[in-house]
Formats: sequence, C-alpha cells, structure tokens
Amino acid sequence: ENITKEDWLDMSEDLLEEELWKYSVDGANEQMYQGLRPARGKAIRYRDLLTAIHVAYAWMPTMLWKDGSKLLDEQNRQEFRTKYTRAFNRYLKSYKSELPKCEDVKYLMKFTNNSVVGLSKVLHIFDPIHFPIWDSRVARNFYWLRTDNPQVGSKVNWYLKWLETSRKWARDEIVIQRINELKQEYDFLQGMKSLRVVELVVFCWQE
Repeated sequence: ENITKEDWLDMSEDLLEEELWKYSVDGANEQMYQGLRPARGKAIRYRDLLTAIHVAYAWMPTMLWKDGSKLLDEQNRQEFRTKYTRAFNRYLKSYKSELPKCEDVKYLMKFTNNSVVGLSKVLHIFDPIHFPIWDSRVARNFYWLRTDNPQVGSKVNWYLKWLETSRKWARDEIVIQRINELKQEYDFLQGMKSLRVVELVVFCWQE
C-alpha cells in the first residue's frame, strides 16, 4: 500500500535541510536541462535524446547500453534512432495529462537499458512539469518498504501508480500550500516545479 496525501504532508514536516539541498537541482543543471528541451511546438531531436539519457545515467550506478552491438550496424543504428525519437516525442505529447499505457512504458524502456528508473529520469529532463523521477528510494518511501534492494523500483505498475498519485498531489490545494511554505523556508527550492517538490519530499524523507 502506498502512502497517502496526509503521509506526504507529515513527511514534509520531517526533512533535513542538508538532504533537500543536496538533491535539489541547482541553477546550472536546470539551465542544461532547458537547453535539451525543444522550443514550444518543436520535436525532440535524436541528439537531445542521446544527451538526456547520458545525463540520466550519470546519476545512476549502472552502465548504459552494456550490449552496444545493436548500435554498431549502420542500418540498425538508423532504425534505432528514427524509431525511438518518434516514440519519445509521441509519448511526451500524449501522456502529459493521462496515465501512460503499460505497454508504451515497456517499449520506451528498451532505449533505457530496460530500466523504468532510467526512463523516468529521461522523461523528467524533458518535461519536469508532468513526469516525476522514480527510483528505488522513492519506491521504498512511497510504498513504506524497509529494504535496501535496488530492484524495488523496477516494477512498471508501481511507477505508474507513483506517476498518477504524484500528479494528483501536485494539483492539490493543500499540497500546493505546503509546497509554497517549503519554498519560503528553503530558498533553493524557489523556481522548482510542484511535481518535483512532491517527489523530492518522498525521496529525502528518512524514518
């Protein structure tokens, strides 16, 4: 069972400033992310997508594309580029408000080492307003799990539940009021999207 909105509000009252500061995105990183995002109405280019996935995996302990053989053949590489660039553009446009289909998530995961964690970070870089970060630490706190197993964040249905719930909270008046209070208390949260603050609270909370 996942945490409730009331649990989230309690968590937000029990945070370490040091943890919040360490994991909040600084201005330099945010400028870099903005540089990857296409102008309004423009499509993501493959080179933007490739940069984003390398940025995402710089946060992660795993190696990107352990088997790179599919990228070595020219025909496969071109197909790979075209297919996934189109798919990411379609996904980002279609699922801003509605919940993604499980099969679409699994399809895009093929581009991110079959990792839903890696996928969530790539999507977040391109659209932090609609796509929160998901990883094992968020999973543990969101589902009240007491385990150090990094695979707890690997379940697609768990990620979709987190996506649905965090979006709902980011639009909730009481949650927004608490987010504004946090921004007044911690200057480094100023300018951060509501969805990102929702995620950061869950990520940074320690029992």
